[in-house]
Amino acid sequence: MIHAFLATNVGYISVGVKDLAAVKHFWVDELGLEVVACLSGADAGLAGLWGLGGDDIVGQLLLRTPGAQTGWLHFVE
Repeated sequence: MIHAFLATNVGYISVGVKDLAAVKHFWVDELGLEVVACLSGADAGLAGLWGLGGDDIVGQLLLRTPGAQTGWLHFVE
């Protein structure tokens, strides 16, 4: 059900989180979403857009319903 909702009702969502490993476990291992990208390290550009310091972002995880072109979730730690 979550897959159909994401694919048909959501284009793209970015969410700030404290623990990417926990996020990955829940959304990938429990709900079956697919990892599109997993990035480690600072992202000064995104940090600037969010009004954060250049080193405040330590990692990012981009997930989607397998094969979907919409309904992507972007988690930022």
